[in-house]
Amino acid sequence: MTSSEELNDPGDTNQDYAAKRWTRPQKAILKAAKNRFALEGLTGQKLWKKVAQEVKAVRPDVTPLTCRVKYKHILDKETKDDEAEAIQGLMQMMEPHLLATPPAAAQHAAQNFSEKTKDVNSIEKPSKRQKLSSTKWVWANQEPPEGKIWTKEETARLVELVKNIKNKKGMWKVVSSQMGNKTQQQCMSRWDYIKNNYMILQKKRSIGFFRI
Repeated sequence: MTSSEELNDPGDTNQDYAAKRWTRPQKAILKAAKNRFALEGLTGQKLWKKVAQEVKAVRPDVTPLTCRVKYKHILDKETKDDEAEAIQGLMQMMEPHLLATPPAAAQHAAQNFSEKTKDVNSIEKPSKRQKLSSTKWVWANQEPPEGKIWTKEETARLVELVKNIKNKKGMWKVVSSQMGNKTQQQCMSRWDYIKNNYMILQKKRSIGFFRI
């Protein structure tokens, strides 16, 4: 149980509630509740309903959905630096030519990525190739279904496996079996996600947005 002293955060004000900002203690309670109930075997709606009930003690306006969305945001933020390092190290070993991508080419790649994620239904008569391409790119970057969120440890494991496999034929079957809890499609999707984010990181670096 979190003490009242731990909850006494300077940023925990009525203004924060009005602005919908989460304070550090609120996020800590959310993470602790999610992890505890998940270890108890709860999943899906039952899990997030229990999490919301506990978080309401410090943030009365929460719902199961807002808890799930916020938890995913926290998880994404925590794994960002780890994935950035993994992406950079991986590409140095497997695709070193990408590190020398000029700014213009990086910008073109990012624009091409944006175009491919457009809804294929907006095209009057999409070709088979357009349908497959759209499905692949959107699938690779959409929010993962419940229970399929990757942890930073799983992402690191995936990167290590792909990096060390020499024979690419049947690679995803091998990767999936060694991951243990991920299907071939989940591994392929995550890998595409990593590569796509690498290109976005490269674009941001090229325009001085930030440095890895």
